[in-house]
Amino acid sequence: MDVRSARIVVVLVVVGILGLADRTSGQSSTPAQPFDQGFTQGEAAANEQPTDWGWFARGLVGGLVGGPIGTGVAFTMAGRSEVVLPADAPSGRGAFDEGYAQGYRDQLLFRRKEKAFVGGLVGTVVWGWAVLRVIDLAGGGSVTGDPGNGETVNRVPIGISIPVP
Repeated sequence: MDVRSARIVVVLVVVGILGLADRTSGQSSTPAQPFDQGFTQGEAAANEQPTDWGWFARGLVGGLVGGPIGTGVAFTMAGRSEVVLPADAPSGRGAFDEGYAQGYRDQLLFRRKEKAFVGGLVGTVVWGWAVLRVIDLAGGGSVTGDPGNGETVNRVPIGISIPVP
């Protein structure tokens, strides 16, 4: 890249940054609606709640017992679980209060589903390893013994077979 091309690129980047800064500064000057303010505060309140490791454990058990299907069941249960608003939550019928309740509910369910999914993934990995290990020990797979072409197979301790010429 020559000097002239570099200058053009720098000018375009500066103009783009200034244009982006101008657009974002215009957005902050508009007042937020009561529902949006309540929604944002409800999300913040849900994030302040202590982490519920119970949903991680449910996902883990689901993944251990049913693999990916058990993970899906735990994830679905987390998304359909009941949400109880905290005692200090606004309880009126205004737009702010409805936004608060919706933001709190959405964020809390998101966190529950996230925990159930991560626990389910861990359980599914262990489940998959166990299934492969059982197949390997039972001799039901082609990972042990003679591969059928007369070559000998050496076993690596982690369960992977490597043909030896």
